[in-house]
Amino acid sequence: THVVHLASGADANSYRDVVGAREGKLNVDSAYVAEDGSGSLGRIAPLFQIRQAGTSMEHILTSIAMQQRRDSEEEKGDGGNADATNPHFTYASVAQQSVLNDMRQDGDFCDEGTFYHETTGAIDELLASQYYYTDGVYSVGLRLPTTYGPMGKPGNPEYDVAAAAAKAYVSGRGNITTKELLDSAGHLNSCRSHKRQRLFVDDAVDAIISAMQYRRKGGEAVAFNMPNRRMSLSSLADSIRGYNAKDAQKTLQSLALSKAPRLYEYLAWKPTASFREGVAKHISWHLNTVKPFGPSRDAVGSAAMTGKKFLAKMDISDRDDAAWSRFRGRPLLPCASECTRSMYCTGSVFDSTIEIARDVTDGCDIVFYSSALDINATDVPFETQYPSNTASFGDMCNVAFVSRDSPLVHSLVSSVGGAVLKERKLSPKSSVSSRIERLNGRLFFRGWIVVFVPTPSQSDQPAVKSMLKLAPRRLFAASVSKAVYVEGNFTRPVSYVDALFLSTFLRREGSETRQILRQDDAGQKHPLVFPPEPVRKAVMVAPIMKHPKLMVNASVDTSPSIGIKTAVKVMQLEAGLDPLAPESESPRLRRQGEFYQFVRSVVNRKELRSSFEPTYLYDARHWITSSSLVHDFTSEEGRELRCRWLEEHTLWSNEYDQLSFAHVMAINRLERQLRRVEPDVYSAGARLDRMSDSERVLYGLINDNVDWHQWHSILSDDEKSGRTDPSLFISMDDVITDMTRVKKLLPERDINKTDYFVRIFLPDASALERQSFDKEMRRGKRLPRTKTFSRGKRKIFTVNEN
Repeated sequence: THVVHLASGADANSYRDVVGAREGKLNVDSAYVAEDGSGSLGRIAPLFQIRQAGTSMEHILTSIAMQQRRDSEEEKGDGGNADATNPHFTYASVAQQSVLNDMRQDGDFCDEGTFYHETTGAIDELLASQYYYTDGVYSVGLRLPTTYGPMGKPGNPEYDVAAAAAKAYVSGRGNITTKELLDSAGHLNSCRSHKRQRLFVDDAVDAIISAMQYRRKGGEAVAFNMPNRRMSLSSLADSIRGYNAKDAQKTLQSLALSKAPRLYEYLAWKPTASFREGVAKHISWHLNTVKPFGPSRDAVGSAAMTGKKFLAKMDISDRDDAAWSRFRGRPLLPCASECTRSMYCTGSVFDSTIEIARDVTDGCDIVFYSSALDINATDVPFETQYPSNTASFGDMCNVAFVSRDSPLVHSLVSSVGGAVLKERKLSPKSSVSSRIERLNGRLFFRGWIVVFVPTPSQSDQPAVKSMLKLAPRRLFAASVSKAVYVEGNFTRPVSYVDALFLSTFLRREGSETRQILRQDDAGQKHPLVFPPEPVRKAVMVAPIMKHPKLMVNASVDTSPSIGIKTAVKVMQLEAGLDPLAPESESPRLRRQGEFYQFVRSVVNRKELRSSFEPTYLYDARHWITSSSLVHDFTSEEGRELRCRWLEEHTLWSNEYDQLSFAHVMAINRLERQLRRVEPDVYSAGARLDRMSDSERVLYGLINDNVDWHQWHSILSDDEKSGRTDPSLFISMDDVITDMTRVKKLLPERDINKTDYFVRIFLPDASALERQSFDKEMRRGKRLPRTKTFSRGKRKIFTVNEN
């Protein structure tokens, strides 16, 4: 019944393909390729992209005309009304008034792309009018001015200025000047004073919806001029920068709205957002985009600002962000997690125990933790050994979160001796509920400090456990820098030394140039010269999934992978289920797996991409066993990864978080490749094909002596915010390839620089690391644990384990 066409546009840069030209994919004789064949300065014929843009509009009009003719013939044959089936066509055109005054100064175009868009808008109107007279296609066009507000597109001046302001705000640079703001957005100086027509995006959407309901009595095509406010980019930037200043407020409030009485009468629509409100919502959205999961725990001042707080500060009401998030497929996350977005979150059983857990872990550097949230739990998850303090490593503590209504908790509080009861102002006659209240976080049992948690419902248990497992930062004291989560059944007590050893996987110190001698299969010795390596910091560590195809050394396969269906079967086996049994796969799990396969088919489909653009693929290959995880709490990169994982897993609400993790890492890999302009799948394959036999031997020896392929690079916060040039990053594959060459091509790297990774390790590949760790432990001076000890302000009492 309705067809809406939002834009006909073509970007000149889409025809300038450096990668394609370099690899010989472009015809060097083409009129759109630079004379030197580099592709970087292609000769873009001005009318080419205009013709390309008009193609989409004409295709829609032709399709509607053909459908109308078919419907008309069928209706006439049945004696019906041929006009009843004609669809309503609405399209967005471009404001035509004063185009040259907006776009020119001293005879130069300020924005060549916008000029082309203005031209294509005029052509769209011409096509719409022509198709009405030749084929009777009815249409309504809206001549939209420049829209601003939430969403938007990088590269547009309004988007870039607001994004730069939000990044400066959360970086603590609230005093950025207007010139610095415009310079960071990277737009021409000569265009900053031009006044352009602007309309808030919500008003533009409402206008389109109103236009979809309008049909002119005469039936002919019609196009409406839209009301707008005129403002220069410099004034917009100044208003954004000094939004709280009185002069900026007066400027925003004084902007008059141009009148369009004909539009108001016919469409029964008027814009509702003032410029002040529009700019505030524009900034608010960018603040939430820069920090999608809110500011970090230690953020202060402007760095702690969120979009919701900003609107509240400006006394501007907003639509229900919670409903908007759910509408866009983003679930609300628990308030107790470290991932609360804006001011909206959901309650959980941890809300009442956050302060207790923080007090218990106060002073700890590392937390070793697990959970038993089942109401029928009769024991802690497994027995462990509580750590003794050592001189070599930070202080460590063990915490178990247990259901307060379980038989285990009732047994613990009932077995406490009289001396402890007296000290906690209890008596042998005190009720179980009183004991639970007074002894929470104060009992030590089988190696764990036990924290009592309200029992979650059966349906909420997976979500509660996921939050505790995937994003637990808010539950622990500020002193905690690392956390080791372990679940499962163990026949012997798990030593705290094992957990401490896992925590060392988070960091690898930088190293200077070094050389080792290795022998190949033919007996020939090769000197391997390793270049300087920067500090390698993992924001998360997990063991690889136990599948034979995955658990191989990098010298055998540098990028082993299995399919999604195979990975799900392994997860079911790890959970003690039969993968062949129909009941083993829940409907949610099946839908999640099918969706990820659909994502792969769409993203990787060749016919949807230009033959000249780099081919980056969606590939879910980061398969882990999540029964043990190590979190680093010292970096914003780690928090964002944990929150993205929790959000994705909460969206599907099933018991297998490994599947969500593989998807999050696949998306991260695509973002990293695009931002760093890494070699695509074909370039990487061609690089290996070009290796000589001797280079292949070296390539295998190098991979056999490093664990680099266990470290999966992620984008740093500085890269995302633009403070670091992503193109300066050197990948591990590039380093290995460079080491096989006679002449080295890569620059020397700073060993003090920090690169961020997710480490997925092979269990058998850490033997040397364990030997070094054990030596360090033997040098440490251990302090014996007494029967009663303290954590934070809490005195901990040992419960008789017999």
